[in-house]
Amino acid sequence: MAQTCVTIPEFPAVVFPTLDDLILPFKDFYAIPSWVRLDFPPFPTLPSMPACPTISLQMPTMYMPSMEGVVYAVALQAGQVLVIIDIIIGQLVSFIPAIPFPEMPGFPNIDLIALLTFDPMALLAAIRLPDFDFSLIPDMPELWPTLDMPDLSSLKALQYAVSNYITLITNTMLELLDSFLSYLDSLELPFPALPVWPTIPSMQDIKDAISAALVLPEWPGFITFPGFPPIPIVLPIRLDGLSFDLEFEHMINAAYQSMRQYIVQLVFEFIGTLPLIVIPDLPTIADLVGAISIPEMCWEE
Repeated sequence: MAQTCVTIPEFPAVVFPTLDDLILPFKDFYAIPSWVRLDFPPFPTLPSMPACPTISLQMPTMYMPSMEGVVYAVALQAGQVLVIIDIIIGQLVSFIPAIPFPEMPGFPNIDLIALLTFDPMALLAAIRLPDFDFSLIPDMPELWPTLDMPDLSSLKALQYAVSNYITLITNTMLELLDSFLSYLDSLELPFPALPVWPTIPSMQDIKDAISAALVLPEWPGFITFPGFPPIPIVLPIRLDGLSFDLEFEHMINAAYQSMRQYIVQLVFEFIGTLPLIVIPDLPTIADLVGAISIPEMCWEE
């Protein structure tokens, strides 16, 4: 019998990786034939991973390793965006008065600092169905209309709550930026004109754009919105064969996160052109969570 081996790549050492970059290690892992992963003992599991900002991998009553890979990639990107926003805000409030951070909708007393230091399992524990009121999370869509999966719904509700919060804290960052520009004006220091930031479309608009792309005779691979570069439609890795609902929601969330990350990147680049501001080196994913090494996997066939 011939032996086949797969070496899983590590995360890219870049500051603004795409969601597809972060999913790549898991894509290669789940390219291993299903009979190896599912039927041939021992089952190759995901490695032990370091603490991840904002969202935990754990789905307490389910074993869904490929979905955990998607969840982890989404959490890494969200966590890095929050850390970068915190760095930018820290630079701005060195010169102007700070303003209170908004709280995360549905989670009293959880703001940016708490979110970056809080135990994610404690947040997840707060979303216990059927008791949790989803109406506390703005723009919360109906989850998995073809599936009854309380644990997965709780996890996705937390992801949407964090996504909502990133929008709120981005607005706080932009408000502080306006105050800082007024401060520069008072010092009569010249600075470039403030860019017009693109507006992130609603989840429904993103859903409609992806739905339209999916039925085109030729697969375009991206969607477009004013002010943004072409946004890739990130095809999901194998999601355990559960439901198209899960895969489609992943495409929507990936596009939304790509646009949100793009705005933070634009703000960072603009602030780097301003007088008085000295932005430190921004952390890569490996800086935040440490190097993740997935060993080579081999099987006989």
